[in-house]
Amino acid sequence: MAAGLVGVLAITSASGVYAAEKTAGSSSDSSLSNAQQEKEQLETALQEAQGLITELQNSQEDAETKIAELDQKMSDISDQMTGLEQKLDEKNSEISDTETLLAQSEENAAAQYASMKLRIQYMYENAQSMSYMELLCTSGSVSDFLNSVDYVYELSAYDRNMLEQYQNATQTVADTKAQLEQDYADLETMQTELQDQKSAVAALRGQKETELANIGSQLDTAEDAAQTYQNEIAAQEEVIEEIKTQLALQAQREAERKAAAEAEAKRQAEEAANSGTEVSTENGNSGNSGSSTTDYVEPPSYTGGAFTWPCPSSTRVTSDYGTRVSPMGGASSNHKGIDIGASGGAAIVAAADGTVTTAAYSSAAGNYVMIDHGGGLYTVYMHASALLVSPGQTVSAGQTIAQVGSTGISTGNHLHFGVSLNGSYVSPWSYLGR
Repeated sequence: MAAGLVGVLAITSASGVYAAEKTAGSSSDSSLSNAQQEKEQLETALQEAQGLITELQNSQEDAETKIAELDQKMSDISDQMTGLEQKLDEKNSEISDTETLLAQSEENAAAQYASMKLRIQYMYENAQSMSYMELLCTSGSVSDFLNSVDYVYELSAYDRNMLEQYQNATQTVADTKAQLEQDYADLETMQTELQDQKSAVAALRGQKETELANIGSQLDTAEDAAQTYQNEIAAQEEVIEEIKTQLALQAQREAERKAAAEAEAKRQAEEAANSGTEVSTENGNSGNSGSSTTDYVEPPSYTGGAFTWPCPSSTRVTSDYGTRVSPMGGASSNHKGIDIGASGGAAIVAAADGTVTTAAYSSAAGNYVMIDHGGGLYTVYMHASALLVSPGQTVSAGQTIAQVGSTGISTGNHLHFGVSLNGSYVSPWSYLGR
């Protein structure tokens, strides 16, 4: 953000040099050095902003990729949970069937046990009333006796075997039921774990969404800053060009002054020689500035346009946009705005609705205001005696934002009005009309 402040300050110096007149040579030399330094600072700030933009764009892509991965993971977990739900339903059905089977097995075992008890009771009662000797005596033969004994034995063995089978079957069903219940419990544990995983993934996705939103906001800010730096660099390049033009003009004037002084000294020497009077050649001062006799061309007056005229009290344009014939020295310069001559303290108004981006002072522009109208369109108002708005303030077309003055590099009360589109100054007449 510090770089952004440097950039904002830099544009103040950039715009101010577009005033109608300039200071002396030493001041121009210093202004050129400062302007070049400010341009270098702006270029460094732009590089940093562009580097930040690249970094944020990479972070944005990483965050979007991570969100996509988390979405896929949540989808996989949901599929797993759906599968578990099906398995839980199946296990629950199996447990229900096993419970029915277990109940039947227990019923069969109980019935067999009851039947066995009845037969044992019968045999016991008969055994009490009839001994083996009696059984032998009542038997028609030994074979009948043995058959009777074998029958009793086989009957007892059958009952025992059947009971064991029923008991074994019941135990098997009980073991199966216990295993099914354990499987069901394990599935429920897996379901809980998956739900916890899904919640954790959802929380992480929320964090990434917040991070992505923050990155987007930072990216917008960085891109706006980069655009501002580009506008300021373009303005600063115009500053440097204008200062170089002024230095060249000053050098021309100095050469003309020296030439005029030498010519005057030569003339005086010739007169002295003719009259026989010795004249000192140290007198090199001359009232002739050597300026061109080319007449200054007055630009046309304002007749209305899309923008509100920025100085309601005066339509007197003292210096037009573009290549101009300077009122001093006949030197051409590329003027990036129009100068409107007006009385000190006269109202300066916003040319259109917008937001104030800068309201500050610079050594070149003096007190100045810059307004953002959207779509890369900016207007600048320089050399004011007083500023009546502040950065961030929203203004309407025709609203008073400052007062005419002669601050910064200026030779008299006037308003320098400029229009910048996408980082390059354009003719204000395209928006004002003639």
